[in-house]
Amino acid sequence: MPKNISAATLMVLSACIIWGAQPMFVTFVVREFDPIPLVSIRYFTVGVVLLAALAYSGEKLLPPRKAWLPLFLMGVLSVGGNNVAQFTGLQYSTVANLTIIASLTPAVTALLSLVLLHERLHKLQWLGIAASIIGAVYLISKGSLSTIINLNFNFGDILFCVSMVA
Repeated sequence: MPKNISAATLMVLSACIIWGAQPMFVTFVVREFDPIPLVSIRYFTVGVVLLAALAYSGEKLLPPRKAWLPLFLMGVLSVGGNNVAQFTGLQYSTVANLTIIASLTPAVTALLSLVLLHERLHKLQWLGIAASIIGAVYLISKGSLSTIINLNFNFGDILFCVSMVA
């Protein structure tokens, strides 16, 4: 295997591991810090590191002026909203519930693209959405119909859904 492919594979695997482990670690951190300052510190640090990497590589540090407002809104509403809702939700619910609800993200993204952007979904995509939803329902219910009928959501679970849509 060429070095660039193996390096890319390692980076993708590292991202998956970090992304997958994040809720477990955040559960402990939100016991000590409120979510909004935590998200602010996190993204300030990421921003400094990215700016340093851009400066080091010789790239422009700022995007074109016309992109500033859309990028700012995406950062605050999407990334910030997602993390604040997720981190706050972890104060009320469990990592397991977050993981199950987050497993629906690809299906929700595809459905939002259909509704908001009028993107056409192909049969295979619909099949993937159905499989994702069926899998999540199966995990939530542990295969029990009575669990589905008596399903209760707490405030944290609702925040996980808000996070997913953000």
